[in-house]
Amino acid sequence: MTWNDAEYHCKANGGQLAYITSQAEEDFMMNFMKKERLNQYGWIGLSDQGKEGSWSWTSGYPFSWAKWFPFRYNSDKHNSEDCVALVPAIDVIFGIHANGAWDDLHCEALNPSLCRYDANQTAAALVNDLLGLLSNLGHSIFG
Repeated sequence: MTWNDAEYHCKANGGQLAYITSQAEEDFMMNFMKKERLNQYGWIGLSDQGKEGSWSWTSGYPFSWAKWFPFRYNSDKHNSEDCVALVPAIDVIFGIHANGAWDDLHCEALNPSLCRYDANQTAAALVNDLLGLLSNLGHSIFG
């Protein structure tokens, strides 16, 4: 799904695109992706769609910590890449092990959403979101 679709998907299920504010939260997300075998980029709630280079979280949480992929500004194409995805630890880009870094992409690129929920979120909404994520990845638990 596109970044905007991912944001809508998370909100429709009572959450929001994930925001990451520390290495501990980054580690949690990477462990989740590894456990769920999510071996592709996943949208998080960071973008600079409002103003190039001025990053903000869709949650409104202050942007103060980042784990950008090295060399991500090596070309002018990043001026048109306004939405951020978490790169899986297994990915190797330009011969460099990504190790869960962030990369800005075109917002129309198709990636699964990485949603964050309040601890009070209902179990049913979490199950629905997991089923939606698995469906977006082409998986089915109903065999």
